[in-house]
Amino acid sequence: MKFIQLSGYSMQIKNIISMENINMEILIKRRRTFGAILLLVLVYLVPFNTAQALEAQQSSVINKVIQAFKQNNRVAISNMVSYPLFRQAPLAPINNRVEFLNRYDEVFDQRLLNTITRSNLHTDWDSIGWRGVILDNGIVALDPDGNITEINYHSPREQALVNKLNPNVANNVAKGRRALHRSVTNYKQAIVELTTERFHIRVDDIGQGKLRYASWPINKNTSDAPDLILINGRVLQNDGRNQRFVFDNGTYSYQLNFNASVAAVRPTGSLEVFKGGQSWIREVATRVIRR
Repeated sequence: MKFIQLSGYSMQIKNIISMENINMEILIKRRRTFGAILLLVLVYLVPFNTAQALEAQQSSVINKVIQAFKQNNRVAISNMVSYPLFRQAPLAPINNRVEFLNRYDEVFDQRLLNTITRSNLHTDWDSIGWRGVILDNGIVALDPDGNITEINYHSPREQALVNKLNPNVANNVAKGRRALHRSVTNYKQAIVELTTERFHIRVDDIGQGKLRYASWPINKNTSDAPDLILINGRVLQNDGRNQRFVFDNGTYSYQLNFNASVAAVRPTGSLEVFKGGQSWIREVATRVIRR
């Protein structure tokens, strides 16, 4: 009986040792898992810190511009412009600092000044990579050095000059709305139109920072219902010379590219559609109308 009891104790001891071994294996596995997770965290900390540094650099550039406007330092602002600064046709571009100072009040009304001086670095400004940053979907565009490359805003005073130089502008705007299908007549400002071999495309600012893309087959009129309407547009490039608008639709991405450097002579542009990240359609514009 005593031997049996000892055997029982031996079995218990073996079971305890076995359980200890299992627990030790679990502990070792957990430590290995923790070590792997810690390694991944350390790996990803490097690019995260780099991104933070880049954001800080951009914030410094933006703050410099904002402070110049808050101080109403027009001379300093004129030195922050990448000339020529294109304006709405038929207005001539602003070609140098002297012209900028003379036309400052035409371009910057109180509404635009408030938009700039009251802007929030984290909610109102967006990075466009190595090209710089933009305010409110491109109202103001800066290059990486903080130079103003584009102002996509037209003050009432500037618009009055446009109407004076071209009295038909207001009539053309009204006529343009009447030529559109009722589904796309609600917009704040027309931005650009282009035609390609197969499509007629129009981009409008519909307010609240939203861009709308409307597309018709080339053999249809704009008074017909568009085949495609997208309202999630964003600006990827807007540097005063080139523009790129992107509209996403599921696995499709519609990109419109424009060359503004020759806008007064022969505007150029193209449509490129990506499907699953791969280029699917690419057509050169046969006609570009910048609004």
